[in-house]
Order: sequence, then structure tokens, then C-alpha cells
Amino acid sequence: MYKERFVILMSPSFELLDNLIAHYNNNHPDAPHTLSNHLRSLTHLTEEFTFSFDPKKISSIVALIHDIGKSHPDFQLYVQQSNARKGSVKHALPGALLLSMHRSQFPKTHLPIAYLIENMIAGHHRGLYDMNHSFVKLYDQVPNDGFSDEVKQFVAEQAEVFRNTPALPQWQDPMYCAAFTRLIFSAVIDADWLDTEAYFNSERSSKRIYYGSSFRFFQKKFHEFVEEFPENKLTAYRKAAERKGTESGSYFELTLPTGFGKTFASLSFALEHAKTFNKSRIITALPLINLTSEISALYRDLFGKEHVVEDHSSFLPESIYTEEDPTSRAQLAIENWDRKFIVTTTVQLFESLFSNKPGKLRKVHRLAGSVLILDEFHLLPSQLLPSILKMLDVLMEHFGMTVLLVSATPLPLTTSKAIQELMLRHLPKAIAPPVETPQRVSYSLLGELTEISLSEKLTDDSTLIIVNTRKRAQQLYKLVAKRFQDRPVYYLSTTLTANARVDRVEKIRADLKNRPIVISTSLLESGINLSFQCLFREMAPLPSVIQAAGRCNRYGKELLGQVYLFTWPEPKYPSPSYESGVRHLERLLKEHGTSVFYSSAAMASYYRRVLNQDFKKSPISEKDILQFETVAKKFKMIDSHGITVICPQSSGFQEQWLKEDKTRSWWRKIQPFTAQAPSSMQRHIKYEKGIPVWTGPSNDELGILLI
Repeated sequence: MYKERFVILMSPSFELLDNLIAHYNNNHPDAPHTLSNHLRSLTHLTEEFTFSFDPKKISSIVALIHDIGKSHPDFQLYVQQSNARKGSVKHALPGALLLSMHRSQFPKTHLPIAYLIENMIAGHHRGLYDMNHSFVKLYDQVPNDGFSDEVKQFVAEQAEVFRNTPALPQWQDPMYCAAFTRLIFSAVIDADWLDTEAYFNSERSSKRIYYGSSFRFFQKKFHEFVEEFPENKLTAYRKAAERKGTESGSYFELTLPTGFGKTFASLSFALEHAKTFNKSRIITALPLINLTSEISALYRDLFGKEHVVEDHSSFLPESIYTEEDPTSRAQLAIENWDRKFIVTTTVQLFESLFSNKPGKLRKVHRLAGSVLILDEFHLLPSQLLPSILKMLDVLMEHFGMTVLLVSATPLPLTTSKAIQELMLRHLPKAIAPPVETPQRVSYSLLGELTEISLSEKLTDDSTLIIVNTRKRAQQLYKLVAKRFQDRPVYYLSTTLTANARVDRVEKIRADLKNRPIVISTSLLESGINLSFQCLFREMAPLPSVIQAAGRCNRYGKELLGQVYLFTWPEPKYPSPSYESGVRHLERLLKEHGTSVFYSSAAMASYYRRVLNQDFKKSPISEKDILQFETVAKKFKMIDSHGITVICPQSSGFQEQWLKEDKTRSWWRKIQPFTAQAPSSMQRHIKYEKGIPVWTGPSNDELGILLI
């Protein structure tokens, strides 16, 4: 294959491309980016990116043909016009059409991949298409005349190389084809954008140069850090996890209760495994942005900021940003994850992996050969788990990924009938023996309460009250603040801006000695290091209750913290799946009482029931696997009815910021002044050039007012 590729790059038909233009810089009209140079550089980069998972060099065919549509005379005229409307002359679909003319020559074994190659070429600007009859019909609107015989011969040479390539058995597996397409497409997009950037902006391109150290070096730095801590039971768990890192395999599981050092234990395993098996990078995915920031800061301290990327989603779509030349090496690295350590949210990870858009998919080829630490995996939306687990299974089987599932809650993933029916090739192996969760709290069931009757049950202890909706939290706050004027009372939820939430948490932390009462939504369930003597929790799914209990007597200073569960007369739930989790827990409580919170068997029973029911609600069916655009629309990690809005009423916000160009650095400046508004309150949202701005009622205590 390498010999054939070399011959093509030196063939007369390829040399013809020396006279054709791929990109043209009007500031340097004497130095166009020739099509031959672009395709040559792109092919070398793509082969480097896909070396570990593309033995048949399918990516090279995509790379060599993806821009061949630019050879058309209409495009050659357009590309040199300084006033031409961007995108007015199409080249992606015509390039795919040229290759499709050779499809009838391919063996049946090659056809699944042949169609996907065409899709990648056709979609390298707008995104991958659904793989159905409508895709082929797109060619009907594309003229195929105007291309020279030499260009047609060049495409024919690529088709011949593909025809003579021995087929792989997995080409007949739709799930493999879906993953393969996304990773190949990702590599081609990354290479394409890197080479184009090198032509237009060599200074920015040079800032991408990165020399990563070995994992042996990073492990040495980690050992130097942890050796400063005294030997204890946490040390034993960490060392046991590190020893397991030398074991072959691609699927592992770590369950350790909160406070038992699962962050360091999982990192110990990942470093040893990456060192032993020559992995490309360590990717850590967490459920919450505040956890992502916390772990990123730890990694930067441990390994150096130049080796760590922190990547989580922003609400602004790519199209809203003004063109900007980032000066930060870290910001550039976010675009394609070219670092040894990636810390991201599970939302960002999986919505990128199941996207069809070039900007989102650009980084996912970096998953190949990586170690993925998937933290608090049980918080993944259960209705999306079939798609997630099958994708991970393929990435482990064919793309060299190792997955470590991490959780503080013993919810077994493999004992569910629903999971077994997925017929996964890999099942996780435990890297630590079962650990009995220390009993730091006592649970009590209060049944149905009103807001007044709840307030009457509050004691003199520091108290956290967590409810399921923001509107209820605001109503309860007003009542409690009025009733307990002699004690500090705080409200915390996403109706407050990001800045205000950070400040509020610090005030609560400083005030814990004064017996505060805090009314919050699930925002305080995890990722915030606070401990209260008493917790009131509105009935919620089992993992949420256990997470919330982690804020009560967190450090074991009390003999037992008190956790009270209650319901409202007319409860409201954030989503149908949330309500389903509540119903499952209520049934378990009738069967087992509060022992469900200590019993591994009861927790396993809960998880099985949730999975068996929610798997039936999966929005993505078997027939959708290769429908890339459809899957991207259906795969939503967050079932949210809110809108992230800018709150110009916030302290410190400057009104003129709304008039500035909407660059990425502008968004980073604005983000601390954003909050979540219900989509039902659109009448109070004004859009400034596509940017949602809150114009409705708000105050310092509650942020956006819902009552």
C-alpha cells in the first residue's frame, strides 16, 4: 500500500495538480497553496494520525480526493477572486461524485467502506451525511463535466488502489464502520485544517508544536508528589491500582467510596498502563464542569500546564464567533487534543464522538490508543448507555483504547440483562477489591411534607436542603429566610451567575461554624467540598441521594450525620428519566427500607431495574447507526429546557461588552456572568446578534427570579 501511494504521489496525473490552486492568500498572490502540496502534506499528516488503526490506509484515499473538486475550472477562477462569496463554488460533493463513478468496479465486500469514503469527502465542510438513499440522490444536482482527463485519471488511480485493497471482516459491521468513519474523518479534518493554517498563518501554526514527555517521566513526577503523604489505607488502594496497570486488557473498573482516594488510584492505574502499553494519552472525563476544572488544576500542578488540556462545552455555537487568532498554545490544543493529558466533561466527550460536524469531530481521532478514565460512569444517561457502551466496545476492540470505569457507588454494570443483551465483546475487570462504605450518616424517611412543615423540622445544626427544581428552591428560601432571621440562610442554583455561585460557596464555607441553612438544587450534590451536620433531600434517584449524603458528615467528625428524605404533595421533576429513577427508589425502599443505601445487592437491583426499563427508551436504534446527522441530533447528554443567558445586571458586568466582537476570548470573559433561564421565559430574553441576554427580574439573593 505504501509503495502504491508513493507511485501515485509521483505519477504524471498528480504532478498536474502542481498547476492548480487549493488556497489563495490575496496578501501573497505570488505564493498560492498548490493542490499538489496540500494533498501531499495532508496525506502524510493523516497517515501519521491513523497509523495505529488504519492498516489499509483508507484515510489516504480520503485525504487525496477530499479537495479534488477544487481542480474544476470554476473553482480555480473563484479561489483567486478577492471579492468572491465564500463557499459559492462547491468542491466537496463534486469530488465525491468523481469517486462514485468507479463504485461499480468494487467488490461487494468493499461497498460499505466505499460509500463511507464518499460521505467523508462530500461532508468534509458541512459534516457527515445520513447514509441512505438521499445521500446518493445528492449527486443528481452536481454536474460532472469540466474536469480534465488527468484529474479523472488521478481519481481512477485512487479507486484502483482501493479495489485492490484486501477487505477486512469488520467492514461488514455497521458499528465498526460508524466508529471508523468518525475517526478517519476526524484525522482528515485535523490534517486539512492544520495544513491550511500553516499556509495562511505560519505564526499560529508554529505555536502548535508540542513535544510530549514519556509516561515514565510523568509517573516519576506523580510518585514524587504522592510520596510526601503519610502511608495509610489510601496508599494501599493506590498501589494496588498501579500494579493492575501492568495487566493486559482494555476494560477495567474501580469502585471506591468517597474519601478513599479514587482520583489518585485511577491516575496511578492509568499512568502505569500508559507506560507499560505505550498508550498515546490519558483522557479523563467527568460529569460536572467544576470537577473538570478541579482535576485539570491538579494535573497541571503534577505534570506541567504545557501537557494538559482542559476542555468543556460553551453554549455558543461555532458559527457565532468572529474570526480570531488565538495566541494561547493551550487554546489551540483544545481544538485537536494534541496533549498527553486531556480533562473534559462526559458531555463534551460523547457529544463530540457522536457528532457529525467537523469542528466537533476534529479531536476524536486522539481517542485511538488512549487510556480513558470515565469518572462516575453511573451518572451517564441510562437511555444513551446502549450507544455509548457499544461505541466504547468497538474503540477497545479495534482502536487500541483502554477504558477505566470509576465510581464511588457500587452499581455493577455487567449484571444487568439489558447490558448482556448488547453482546459486548469486553467486560470490565475490577482493579480493587470491594470496599465497605463507611456509615457516616443515618437515613430517615419523613414522607410527605409541605414547605411550612419542613421548616418546622429544622434544628440548630448546620443544614443543607436539596430540592429537585429551582422554582421550589426559591420559594423555600424565601420562607426559611423569613423564619430564621437569626441564622445565615443561603440559596444556591444555576439561576445565579457562575461568578455568584463561586462567591456563594465560599461564603457558605466560611459560615459553616455559624450553623447556616443552605437551600440548593442538585448543584451541591457532588464536586463541592462542603460538610453539613444535617441534610434534607427531596426524593431523588438513588445515585443522587447517595451523592447528596456525601455532603453530610463528610469527614466523620460527628458520630452520625442525619439525612432526611421527603416528598412534596405535588412534586415536580427535572425530566421523565429523573422521575423514573425516583419511582424505582421508592419501590426499593418499600422492599428494603433505608438499608438500600448500605446494601450492594439492593443498589445492584436498583441499577438493573433502571437499565432494563430505560434501555427500551434509547433514542438511537440499530437502523440509525450509520445515519450520522440523525444520530447527532438524537444524542443529547443533557435533557435541558434551559437557556444559558448573559446577565448584564450582575455586579462587575460592563455594558459595552455586548457590543464587542464575539470571539472565544470574549466568551471566556463573559462566561462568569451567565446563568440558566427557563426556555418558558423567552419573553424576558433579548437576543443581541444571536446572543441571549436576560432582561427580566433578578436580584442578588436568587439571581434570575422564577417566582
